[in-house]
Amino acid sequence: MKNKMLTIDDEFRGLIPPLSSDEYQGLQESILSEGCRDPLVVWDSVILDGHNRYKICMEHGLIYSTVEKNFDSRDDAKVWIIKNQFGRRNLIPYERSRLALKLEGIIAAKAKEKQRESGGAVPQKSAKPPIDTREELSKLAHVSHDTIHKVKTIEEKATDDIKEQARTGKLSVNEAYSKVTQDLERKEVKQRLDELEQQEIKKPTGKYDVLIIDPPWEMHKIERICRPNQVEQDYPTMTIEQLEVLELPLADDCHVWLWTTQKHLPNAFKLLDAWGLNYICTFVWHKPGGIQPVHLPQYNCEFILYARKGTPQFLDTKDFNTCFQADRKGHSVKPDYFYEMVKRVTGGRRLDMYARKKHDGFKGWGKEYEPNS
Repeated sequence: MKNKMLTIDDEFRGLIPPLSSDEYQGLQESILSEGCRDPLVVWDSVILDGHNRYKICMEHGLIYSTVEKNFDSRDDAKVWIIKNQFGRRNLIPYERSRLALKLEGIIAAKAKEKQRESGGAVPQKSAKPPIDTREELSKLAHVSHDTIHKVKTIEEKATDDIKEQARTGKLSVNEAYSKVTQDLERKEVKQRLDELEQQEIKKPTGKYDVLIIDPPWEMHKIERICRPNQVEQDYPTMTIEQLEVLELPLADDCHVWLWTTQKHLPNAFKLLDAWGLNYICTFVWHKPGGIQPVHLPQYNCEFILYARKGTPQFLDTKDFNTCFQADRKGHSVKPDYFYEMVKRVTGGRRLDMYARKKHDGFKGWGKEYEPNS
């Protein structure tokens, strides 16, 4: 019996996950021992299923049989190939998702066509519900909507090494996705830091009667322990030596508030001495929650050392307390309450050094300052 000559379509073959070397060796031994028992599935002489069996039979001159499928289009044939793989092979969730994603374009096109048929962006009452591409893919692969999203991100953004580990099951979908998102965050942070380093900002002009300074303290091991998934600080930091030589634009009589944390509290007092300021008292921001180092209490407060140059006077001391509570709004973002308090009790020109956002009544200064925020 003479074999029917078949055609290999590279696109169709690319839809099928390749066998491992052990799997291929086992298939070859089985065919050489028992013959090619399963027929090759073809569409108009093009192989849809059985590429490896066809290769082995051709190399060893073995007989094979075929079964014909009929489809209206290549897209229909692709859908069949993918669904057939789900039924024939024990695939891990990552590979199931990756296979389903190969049909994303086809399903998305059908969704658009269905939308047009139903009356555009606003379907008629009699129309069937619109197709959700991601939902259809998750149903096809028998995985969650979230898994489809994560696998798509991994396939588009991950390094070859991470993708290979995910495809072979050495990394779970969640583990691979976590590595990808951390790598992306590192790249974004590095790019942002590089851009900030290239910026040149002019020194503040004139003298100020009120100064708030939130130094970009160096981050050390304690923050790494508390925030193991943090990839890097998202702003340029400075050493204590760099901070000590800052030239502050202080008026002869000036209020100064210096922000610091538990870790940098000793250095904050050193800075006041280096800047020639007189320490008066410490304000405490009581936060709802905070970092908690291993085997230590939760750090749910920050400190603002209040110091003076000369003899500045407060305009109002009613309900003016050294401890206050206010919500957190993000890493390194200081509460609006503090700025409103300072604005109420002081007058004159006010400068917010190393500011990250605009506050009414204060001149902002720093590489990250965003006046429109």
